[in-house]
Amino acid sequence: MSDSGELKNMNRNSDLGSALHSDPGDALHSEPRTDRAVDPRNGIRAGRSAAWRLALGGVLFALTLVLTWLDSHLPPLLPIIPTRYGLANIVVMFTLLFVSVRLGASLVLLKAGFAFLIRGAMAGGISLVGGTVSLIILLLLCRPCRSGRVSLLLYSVFSAVAHNLGQVLMLVVFYTSLPILQLLPLLLIDGVISGAVTGLLLGLLLPLLPRMEGLK
Repeated sequence: MSDSGELKNMNRNSDLGSALHSDPGDALHSEPRTDRAVDPRNGIRAGRSAAWRLALGGVLFALTLVLTWLDSHLPPLLPIIPTRYGLANIVVMFTLLFVSVRLGASLVLLKAGFAFLIRGAMAGGISLVGGTVSLIILLLLCRPCRSGRVSLLLYSVFSAVAHNLGQVLMLVVFYTSLPILQLLPLLLIDGVISGAVTGLLLGLLLPLLPRMEGLK
């Protein structure tokens, strides 16, 4: 009996000594144990999503540049003033409505930057101001257009008119001698016609284009 009592006391003393000499930081730095397995496919999916988003943005921007180039080679919409159809706005409207608001805004900025590099500061500034005013209108009408309260045709017309008004604002700042008030009615008419053309084209192309919501 005495041997068993001494053995218990020795075990108790050894446990107490190990507790005293143990490093308290081990408990803090020890990693929690978990039985949940880590799925490496989650990281692969995230990488694919980021790469796919980047590739989609590049394709849409390239398409914007192609339509801008095509627009510049078409005859003017109104013979009196050298206005264009605004075909690149088709890509911007589609992107805002069915792809990503952030990507649609980026296309406007990239388009203005490209105009700045190719045609100079004045063209870049006109493109930036007109595109920004148009983008504000598009963002304000984006939800009503998605819900059907605003038709796609009106959505495009308001955008084109706002774009022309933004360009007029830029011209007033830099060219005070231009007869802007005489040109304003023509620019409004041009905005209505060009907006109707781009809206009808987007409406015709829409059944052929995929929806890619969820990238906002």
